[in-house]
Amino acid sequence: MSRPAPQADLPLGPLLRLEGLDFDLLPSRDSSIAIITPFVENLLGESLNFLASVDAYDINRGDKRDPSGWKPKGSVKYSGEKDIGGPSECAIELLEKTIPKSKLKAAIAKPAAIVPPAGGGDEAGNNEARVRRSTNPIPETWACRRSIHNNEAVGGTASWREFVRYMKIEHVETEREMTPTVPRAQVSQNWVAATLIKHIILGESYPAGPRAWTRFTLRIVEMEHDLKQPGFDHRVFPVLQMTCRSVEEEKKAQFLVISVPINDWKGVAPPDPERADTKVADGPNITIGSYVSVERFRLVRKGEDRAAPLKKVEWVMATASHARGMLPLMIQTPFVPKKIAIDVPLFLKFMVGARQKAAAAPANNALVEEEVTPEAETDPAAYAEREADAYALAFGLIDTGLQPVANEPVGTPQTGPQTGPQAEPQAAPQAAPQAGIGGET
Repeated sequence: MSRPAPQADLPLGPLLRLEGLDFDLLPSRDSSIAIITPFVENLLGESLNFLASVDAYDINRGDKRDPSGWKPKGSVKYSGEKDIGGPSECAIELLEKTIPKSKLKAAIAKPAAIVPPAGGGDEAGNNEARVRRSTNPIPETWACRRSIHNNEAVGGTASWREFVRYMKIEHVETEREMTPTVPRAQVSQNWVAATLIKHIILGESYPAGPRAWTRFTLRIVEMEHDLKQPGFDHRVFPVLQMTCRSVEEEKKAQFLVISVPINDWKGVAPPDPERADTKVADGPNITIGSYVSVERFRLVRKGEDRAAPLKKVEWVMATASHARGMLPLMIQTPFVPKKIAIDVPLFLKFMVGARQKAAAAPANNALVEEEVTPEAETDPAAYAEREADAYALAFGLIDTGLQPVANEPVGTPQTGPQTGPQAEPQAAPQAAPQAGIGGET
């Protein structure tokens, strides 16, 4: 039986780009759910389309017709207590993909198809907005890594619940604590309305996979990197970071962490002018760098037996970056694939200490149990109905008197993106700036 032709390469969008998003063109931090939902939905859709190209490469390995654009860059392996905190072995596949500038120009020129920050349209009445003024894109060479891990809470790997806790709920804290070259990091701004989105249902125009998504967070994260080279400034990477996870039966359980550069962040007033530490980018001897990334964590089974239990966790991460300063892009690019591979053993080694801390403070595990409660698989509609306000309250983001706007119940996806009818726009209260920590992927 002949192999089916590979899926055509999906179109590029304007949001998931190394060119970044202009801060003053983003929805304001006190935007209502009605304003923020289209933005969140479009960023989610673009990220899933991009990840579909990684899956296309995996499905069509060795097929000359493969349109994904990904090329193999070898693999690396880590093993043992010293590298990954356990006796097992971890293999990481590396890929690379270059997107031509001609395609990027067309992508960044597209309207973002989001409600503008003020809630109005342009002079012609179009309810669309652009997210950057630049029309000259930064070249994008993407590096990608893929690793498969046993779904177990033991040394050398991590369980699904541990991935959910440390790479979704506590993503920024984990990145800071596990990375030895990060002296400072923080979350500098939150969009409260994003945490109140109960769910978003994607239409059939998107690649195969989960259609219903929930547990959104949207925030600006800054992380400072020490390049460990004399004479070089530290780099700060300000990004708009979004996390979310699927509302599906267990066989499609997955979550995403998406990061997009923020432009002009150096000139943005601190969220809290009375605090000197509210912007890492304002520190001395700092150069602002850029990176865009998308990470996917999902449960998978070993082998082709569809009845086999889900015993593995797949971790895919793809990124394009530019450290700027005195480092030419052409010198940086060749080192990126193996550089991003290092994050995997760093996380697995970090988990050794994290388990010890979790055992000493079991009360802190409550949020993890709510994230992965079986109700998410057995009754996703009921789960989505109650989870957003509980999530926001748990993080202290809203007052108990604020009622989230209801979305359409989870049901059969329709053609095209659907977010369901919403009540009249309701402004979310302005969140107090967090003194937490942020991270780069």
